[in-house]
Amino acid sequence: MTKILTALSGLILGVCLSFPIAARDAVALNPDRPERYVVQEGDTLWGIAGRFLREPWDWPAIWDANPQLGSPHTIYPGDTLELVDGANGPELQVADRAAPWPDDGGAGSTVKWSPRVRKTPIETEVPAIPIDAVNQFLGRPYVLSQEDYEASPYVVAFGGDRIIGGSGHTIYVRAIEENEENEENDAGEEAEGLPTRYDLVRLGEPYLDPDSGAILGYEGIFVGEADLQQPGDPATLEVRRVEKEVLQGDRLLTEGDAGVTRAFYPKSPDTEIEAKIISVMGGVTQVGMHDVVVLNKGADDGLVRGDVLVVYRAGPTIKDRVSSDPWDEVQLPDRRAGMMMVFRTFDKLSFALIMGSKMALHVGDNAVNP
Repeated sequence: MTKILTALSGLILGVCLSFPIAARDAVALNPDRPERYVVQEGDTLWGIAGRFLREPWDWPAIWDANPQLGSPHTIYPGDTLELVDGANGPELQVADRAAPWPDDGGAGSTVKWSPRVRKTPIETEVPAIPIDAVNQFLGRPYVLSQEDYEASPYVVAFGGDRIIGGSGHTIYVRAIEENEENEENDAGEEAEGLPTRYDLVRLGEPYLDPDSGAILGYEGIFVGEADLQQPGDPATLEVRRVEKEVLQGDRLLTEGDAGVTRAFYPKSPDTEIEAKIISVMGGVTQVGMHDVVVLNKGADDGLVRGDVLVVYRAGPTIKDRVSSDPWDEVQLPDRRAGMMMVFRTFDKLSFALIMGSKMALHVGDNAVNP
């Protein structure tokens, strides 16, 4: 992966196209912000923005609204950034450069970040969040419907008289067959054919809405991957790798979408969201920084990738020991406990990454607009 990192502007151009530029007095600057910051290998946009702003997702407010002032520049590890008062509000300035840039105007020039489409491949950009924390959750089918699961091909037997399967083993699956749609397209030309790689998935526990009790979907437990050797009923596949032993009845789904975006543009949701944490990936009970949680709201509720939500711990109910009524109780206010960013949505559910926490978070905590 190239060492060249793209400027903050390159990663968040999409935000600027859809958000008005805030006035200077609306920007909540971090009171502990440094005078200068040297860009490091492994930096994330969230982390850099958080050094200068009280709320890292609030960076559209420091952008220059005049697109004619110049195209975005790139930054490199070792470059020094500083936040200064510009004519139209706070601006980030490159105070020192670690490498020569073409047509950049020299060290000390102000970076005028203007909304426009980037042509730089996404792999070269400063990631908004630690992508390793969510990478495994981006393409795999972690949320299933009962109908889709039951309609999927399933493991019926194993080669070599085995009763379970592992890496390198042969499995037989009902049914992955060629059909007219696979064999040729509308023009009579040969089509791409069946997928060659599949995810092995097992149905897990249902995700329940804590308010209505409705089933929002089922956990899709990732078992492994298998390569198609011969279509048919049964079809023959070879298990490529496993995270769990393959069992009879495990389903095969098309391998996770490799085209799922790895670029995120953190922002406030466009609609009012009142969600709850209903599950935590990884089986932990207390949630902390960079843990992945499941929310009971999804695309049907207006959530999109990049939406930032604030987490509140419900205040406890305590007995009023001063009151003359021995049964008198008081509900203490909710407390702001952390912040999360949605990185994948399903119809009725979403996955979010905890980006900061002041205390341990738990299943049942509320997540709302910042």
